[in-house]
Parts: sequence; C-alpha cells; structure tokens
Amino acid sequence: MTDFSNMTVLIHDGGLYPYAATKLAESFGCVLYFTPYSADNFPVSRKALWGSGLPGVTRIKDFWDYVDDADVIVFPDIGNGDLQAWLRTKGYRVWGSAEAEVLEQDRVGLKRLMKTKGMDVPPTWILDGMDELREHLEDPENENQYVKLSEFRGDFETHHHQDAWGSQPWLRRTDHQLGPMRDRIQFVVEGHLDGVEVGFDGFCVDGRFPLTTVYGYEAKDVAYIGRVARYSELPAVLRAVNNDLAPVLGELGCRSMSSTPASGSRVHRLRLC
Repeated sequence: MTDFSNMTVLIHDGGLYPYAATKLAESFGCVLYFTPYSADNFPVSRKALWGSGLPGVTRIKDFWDYVDDADVIVFPDIGNGDLQAWLRTKGYRVWGSAEAEVLEQDRVGLKRLMKTKGMDVPPTWILDGMDELREHLEDPENENQYVKLSEFRGDFETHHHQDAWGSQPWLRRTDHQLGPMRDRIQFVVEGHLDGVEVGFDGFCVDGRFPLTTVYGYEAKDVAYIGRVARYSELPAVLRAVNNDLAPVLGELGCRSMSSTPASGSRVHRLRLC
C-alpha cells in the first residue's frame, strides 16, 4: 500500500465537507483545508472558522499559496470544474468531478444524454417560469409529482407536489423568493414512479468503478440503509446504469464520488461529490 504519511493533501471545499479533511488526516501527514470565505464583497467572520480546530487539519486562508506544496488537491464537492481541469493540464494531481459536474448541474441535459443512450427516463416536464409551473401543478391530472431545479439548488430542494391545494403555500413562497428570476427559471417536474429506489454510492475514476463499493435503499428524507459489497454484487440495474454513463464520466474527467439512484431502470439523478 502507498504510504501517505509524508504527503500533503490540499482540500478546496465550499464548507460542506470538513469531515473529508478529518478522514484524510488519518492517512496524510499534512492536511490543508481551504474554503473561499472572502469570495463575497462583505465576508462573514464565521466562515473563516470552517475547518478550524479539526484534529490533524490546518485551516489555510489562501489556496494558491499552497498549490505547489500539495501532492494531491481534493475538491470534495461539485463546482470549480474548470479550475480542476486547468490544474490537471499543469500536471497537478486532482481529485474531483471536473467537467463532469455539468451532469449534476444540468438535469435537462442529463436526461437528453440518457435518451440518446437508450436509457429509461422518468416522465418529465420542462417548464419555463413560475406561470407555467403553476398552471401545470393546478391541473388535477398532475398530482403526486416532484418539482426540481438544476443549477440553483440553493433556491429550493425537491418539492413533492401532492395536489394543487397543498402546493399553494409553497408556490407563493417560491414565487416571492425568486423575485425577478421567476420568469427565467426552468423547472424540471418528474412523475411519481412506483417501486423501491436503490442507489449506487461509490466513486468513479476515468470511467472505472471500484471492486468494493456501497449500494443502498432510501426512503426520501427519512432513512437510508446501505450495504458494503463487491461491485459484481450490485443490483443489475445499477451496473447497467453505470455502464451506460461510464464513457461520459471518463471523457469529462470525473475522478470523484458518484451516486446514481434508480427505480426500475430509470435514473432519478446523478450526484457527484
């Protein structure tokens, strides 16, 4: 096995994955953790604390001061794909989703890609703006569906639309929150699928998957039960999905964690981190 005790890992994180730093500190001799707290015009002091005080982890202020000292640079979440790709062209070892992040950020594009590959896609409606969304959700024939966004997940997470009456408060709140973006946002609405959702939770490096990985079953926003298994023991639907996506992930430079939840042979989303 490779001895990492004399190596330095530099982590570029948005603030969601400090536990990745503590885990890497178990193997690497030096772990440097960076979050771009000063990216805003008016930085908030508490963001400067993210990653501070973690065992074996050094919180740094400036990313570029340490790039040349790092044996490997880790981006544990999507974002900065262009930076990752550029660093690789300069010879740096980079762990991250790189340009493959577009597969998670662009739900519409992912579904189009899946169709070109002959993969099953859930019933989907692409709606432009709040007015189209409201009209769609007020139709009694469109009950029990799921409303999602692509790039702007900070505006809201998946909304389970059960009926028009129940979604009215959510529609009013979202309309107000989006403000001038209300007519520019593109919504992705998916129909309900019966059955159990099973998901692959592992990693992908240049289109290849590990021999040992994890898969599990999820009750949305309630619970997840996972199992460590040999890749060959994965449910057939997950191996089929991974086989279809592997060439694209490899071409786009994905070297990161990967998750592909599916019901039947239909993929709900691709999660890279």
